[in-house]
Amino acid sequence: MVAVYDWEHASTYNVYPIGVNDPLDGDRSILIDPHLASTGSPLGWHDQGTARFTSTIGNNVYAQENVDGGAAWENNYRPESSTLNFDYPINFALEPEDYMDAAITNLFYWNNIIHDVFYEYGFDEVSGNFQENNFGNGGIGSDAVQANAQDGSGYNNAK
Repeated sequence: MVAVYDWEHASTYNVYPIGVNDPLDGDRSILIDPHLASTGSPLGWHDQGTARFTSTIGNNVYAQENVDGGAAWENNYRPESSTLNFDYPINFALEPEDYMDAAITNLFYWNNIIHDVFYEYGFDEVSGNFQENNFGNGGIGSDAVQANAQDGSGYNNAK
């Protein structure tokens, strides 16, 4: 046997990983199944237990664009990948809307990383972490993060 691949669970993200503060601080990297480093997302980042997604929707976060700054977000644009390969180009010489897929992917990655790291330090379901499905571990679910990339509603608008 030369190699074994788990095509069922592999998800890849081209993102600025932990340790890279911003685009001037380092390069993006292709990360494969980063959720495996934590027990906080036992089904991965795209599975809510009752539904599995091929976009930047998961149990911990709904990440989408919100260029117009509207209050409605459920049907806003998200990158879609049937293979869970979220590898999109960035060209900072273009307008931000021209690399929307990369921005949303990075936002999805970082919200999930925050969830998983906090989980390892005790911010679990009972403590009120942000998960759609708490998998019977107590606490109140249905509180995944609504993360808007390139939000047009202004500055200092976190809720």
